[in-house]
Amino acid sequence: MVEKDSYLLELARYIVLNPVRAQMVRNAKQWPWSSYRATAGYADKPPCLTTDWILAEFSESKKQAQRRYCDFVDAGKRQPSPWQQLKNQIYLGNDDFINAVQGK
Repeated sequence: MVEKDSYLLELARYIVLNPVRAQMVRNAKQWPWSSYRATAGYADKPPCLTTDWILAEFSESKKQAQRRYCDFVDAGKRQPSPWQQLKNQIYLGNDDFINAVQGK
C-alpha cells in the first residue's frame, strides 16, 4: 500500500527510470513504452493515460509542470530506490499512514 503524496511520485519516477537503470536507454525520453514521453509532453497522450494528477503536483501550468516533472525524473537517477523505504514488506509511506492503514 502506498501513501498518495510524495511516495506515489517516487514510485512513478522509479517506474519510468527502470529502463535507464537497466542500461537499455540513456534517458527516460528514449524509452517509447512508458508514460514518460506523454507525461513530459514529448508525445501524444493515449486516451487511456491520465497525466493530470501527476502534473498537478508540479504546477498549475501544464508546460511548467512538464518541465518540473522532467527535472524530477532526471534527479531520480541519483536517488536510491524507493523500495529501500518499504516497511513491513507491504507499506510505503510515513508512520502515521501505516498506523492508520493497519488500524483498519
